Amino acid sequence: MSANKSDFEGLSFDEASSKLEKILDSLESDAQNLTPEETEKLIVTAEKLRNYLKGQLKKEREDIMKVAKENGIPLSEIGLAEEEDDDQ
Repeated sequence: MSANKSDFEGLSFDEASSKLEKILDSLESDAQNLTPEETEKLIVTAEKLRNYLKGQLKKEREDIMKVAKENGIPLSEIGLAEEEDDDQ
C-alpha cells in the first residue's frame, strides 16, 4: 500500500482528509492487530496524505492572497499575514 503523491492528485481536500482520518482511526483502534509492516505502511501513507493536504492548504492560501491583492483588499482584513510560519 505504498502511496505516492500522485496517488492523491485527484482527491479533493475532503476526500484526502477523510482518508487520513480513517488511517489514524485504524492506527488507534487496531494497533494491536496490525503487523509492524502494516503499521509502517499506514504511517507512511498518513505522512504522505498530511503533506498533500498541507500543500493543498498552502495553494489555497496563495490563491486567496493573490485575489485579495488584485482587488486591493488588505490581507489583515481577511485574517492573513503576508508571511506565516509553515508549521501552523
